[in-house]
Amino acid sequence: MRHVHRKHKSRPTLSQCQSTCDTDGNAENSVEMLDEISVNDTVDAYSDTDENDATIPVAKSVADFGKHVASCVLKLREKHILPVSVVQDIVDEMKFMVSYVHDYYSAAFKTLCSEHNISFPDDSVARVLSSDTSVYSNVFDSISSNYKLCSLIRKNFIHVQPLEITLAHKDSKTVTFQYIRISDVLKLVLSNNAVLCHILIKFE
Repeated sequence: MRHVHRKHKSRPTLSQCQSTCDTDGNAENSVEMLDEISVNDTVDAYSDTDENDATIPVAKSVADFGKHVASCVLKLREKHILPVSVVQDIVDEMKFMVSYVHDYYSAAFKTLCSEHNISFPDDSVARVLSSDTSVYSNVFDSISSNYKLCSLIRKNFIHVQPLEITLAHKDSKTVTFQYIRISDVLKLVLSNNAVLCHILIKFE
C-alpha cells in the first residue's frame, strides 16, 4: 500500500533534514512525486481504541481503501481529462470487481466452514468473509456521483481551491473567471516535508 502523508505534520528544521541525508548531501529517500496526494490521517479515530478489538483492522482497512480509491479515481480523471460519465463507469466497474472477488472468497469460506463444522461468534472478524456483501462496498457510495467525489476531495484531500471572480452579468447569466494563485501552490508543495528538506539541503 502506498505511503500516505499525514495532513498535519510538524515542519522539519534544517538539522533534522541533515540527519536524514547521506554524506553527499542527497536525501536517502528521493523526493516523492507531487501527485502523491496528501490526505488526512484516516486511522487517528482508532488510535485510542483497544488494540485487541478485532474490528479495528477492518475499520482501518475500509477507511484506507476508501481514500485510495478516491485518490485513484481523481488521478485518472485529472491526468486523462475524463468526462463525468466515464469516471462513473470506472467507479461502477471498480465496485463490481470488489463485489465479484468478495462473492468468490465468501463462497469458498462458507464451504470450508461447512465441511469442517466451523462456527464463530457473530461479532467475530470472520463476518467480513461470511457476509453477503463486502465491507468495502459502501466505499463507492461516497464517490457515486461527480458531486460526491468533489465533496470528498474537498473534505479529505489537501488541494488548492481555485478562486472565482465574477467578470460580468449577461442575459441572466454570470460570466466568471477562475484561477489558482501561485502562492497557494507553493504553500501546498512546501507542506510536503520531503520537498522542504530537499530545498533546505540544496540551499544550505
